[in-house]
Amino acid sequence: MTKVRNPFPIISRRPDDDPKICIEINRSWLPALLGMVQPFRYPEYWLGTLAENKQARADVLKLLDILSEAGECDMTNNCCVNVTVILHRIDPITLQLQISIDGGATWTPDPESELNTAIQQPPLVTVGGGDKCDAASNGKQHIEDIIAGSSENLGTAQTVLDLAIGVASIALGVMIFFILGPEVAPITVEIITTAAGIIWGAAKAALELGKTGFDSYWTTDERDKILCALYCTIGEDGAFTDSQFAQFISKWKSLRTPSLAFDLVEKTVYVGGAIGLTNMCSYGDGAISDCNDCDCSGCDFSGWEQWVNGTILEQDADHIVIEAVFGGGQWNAGVRNPNINTCCCFVVFTPEQGQNISTVGYVPCAATNDDQSHMLFAYTNQSANAFAMADLNPFTVTITGQECA
Repeated sequence: MTKVRNPFPIISRRPDDDPKICIEINRSWLPALLGMVQPFRYPEYWLGTLAENKQARADVLKLLDILSEAGECDMTNNCCVNVTVILHRIDPITLQLQISIDGGATWTPDPESELNTAIQQPPLVTVGGGDKCDAASNGKQHIEDIIAGSSENLGTAQTVLDLAIGVASIALGVMIFFILGPEVAPITVEIITTAAGIIWGAAKAALELGKTGFDSYWTTDERDKILCALYCTIGEDGAFTDSQFAQFISKWKSLRTPSLAFDLVEKTVYVGGAIGLTNMCSYGDGAISDCNDCDCSGCDFSGWEQWVNGTILEQDADHIVIEAVFGGGQWNAGVRNPNINTCCCFVVFTPEQGQNISTVGYVPCAATNDDQSHMLFAYTNQSANAFAMADLNPFTVTITGQECA
């Protein structure tokens, strides 16, 4: 019997017991690995009692079987790893592209999405190119580019797909990909189809409206409202945070005349989010508009208070930040105005990054909000004096809104 210098200590677990690990090696090394393990079939390679030694040698035979089966494994049949199913969605509130790796229980921004990894240009004011009115003027100019491109595509599109892809391509060009140019940062098919999916519903409605109806909506008055919505919500540096972007959408909706023509352009601007809108405001002619006539008054949240659940973390006239608390099997937060006749419209709820709100309830203006007996659901910009939010997971949300006309 060959003398082994350092016999191996007994391993108490079997080779196929849990927990398991996965080791990836080049297929050509498998025969060598089998040869290295073969000697451990002999008793002199193990310490322990006679029974332990016998079990160790049986375990080696099992290990050799496992390694032999590994020869049939490769990355196409996934027999070596646990497969993680990744779900994708567009967040119903923020329209952000998200993924879930736990079956939809929690959602986070999709790290592979080109929309979520877009490069933000230095804001106009930061680099000394003008003031926030100049930045807003740039933004208006490029939203008008989207309007013009939408009109052109409405004149040629035969299907909703034609229109959605055409409008999405134009929007992505002015929001994101102008930075490096199409040769360096091409607009891929994947990102175009993703953006087209976001605006699909609005594109379908606009196609039914037609080019004539679309063009007739975009009067000088409606275009001027874009400038004021931008100017009243953009940061002093000429950039938009996520919260300021939500305020812009809310302000724009509060000023506009409702129309399917507006819905297409608004959803298209939504595709680029805060980075896309900041980029549109960062370049252009600038200094061509006067913002002095813009009425930047918003909803006054200073008199609102916590309602039912939640903890208010931050509050001023322009916004409320509230953190949900757990109760009744889910996380809840709510705010109300004790003066039930002083209400807010076009209210926007912006959860912190990666979080979600699955339910929003509201109390219509003038209805009592001492309890939840008058609460309705499916909030879509109505005048309201109280809001309740809920989700299965924790969340902190920023609430902004506009005065009701």
